[in-house]
Amino acid sequence: GIRKLEAFFIFLIAVMLACFLWNLALEEVPLADIGQGFVPYLDQRGTTQAVAILGAVIMPHNIFLHSALVQTRKLDRHNTRQVSQANFYFGLESALALFASFLINMAVLAVFAKAFHSPECLLRAPEGVNVACVPAGASLQDVNHEEYHDGEKVYGSCTASNGEVGRCTACGLSSAGDSLSLVLGHYAKIVWAIGLLAAGQSATMTGTFAGQFVMEGFLRLRMPSWQRVALTRVI
Repeated sequence: GIRKLEAFFIFLIAVMLACFLWNLALEEVPLADIGQGFVPYLDQRGTTQAVAILGAVIMPHNIFLHSALVQTRKLDRHNTRQVSQANFYFGLESALALFASFLINMAVLAVFAKAFHSPECLLRAPEGVNVACVPAGASLQDVNHEEYHDGEKVYGSCTASNGEVGRCTACGLSSAGDSLSLVLGHYAKIVWAIGLLAAGQSATMTGTFAGQFVMEGFLRLRMPSWQRVALTRVI
């Protein structure tokens, strides 16, 4: 069962990667701008995002998970050649997993930075408040006056990346799909939803899987992987 779950996790990661890279291609983010992101620089307003990305890429529970999965591999631990070869492929596997995680986070960050970042909104919003230039759509009222839209405070108008008038407001998971559809088209919203679904399932199941190995090691509680995943998903 472990190999099947591993294959399913790989499938979910592939779905995420394909969806988010597809939106990246639609947004046509210049490679030069992405390259500039590799130069170490942290704006005061970007601290929260930087910490969030660090936490999204480096997840402690995956350390337990990968360590446990390595121990399930069948090899002669007294054979120096086999152990050396296994260590090489284990390292390669970890590197590929981290690289895929890097690409996913880079794609999401680049798309949203290109689509919703606005110097106008940075000047309008109070210090410490992170806002984006969200396309107004048909429901925009007078954005030059303080108002609320879908429960989010609006800090004035801006020029969205699609050239239309937008609103300076927060852009979270609840509004990201609609905002992307206004910038990249209707299908971008669907692709974003599929990617988020795969991300949610992958994160939940790998966390559960890691928890199983931790419980088996410390508490010696044993339960088939599929039963534990099914139980936690029902809860």
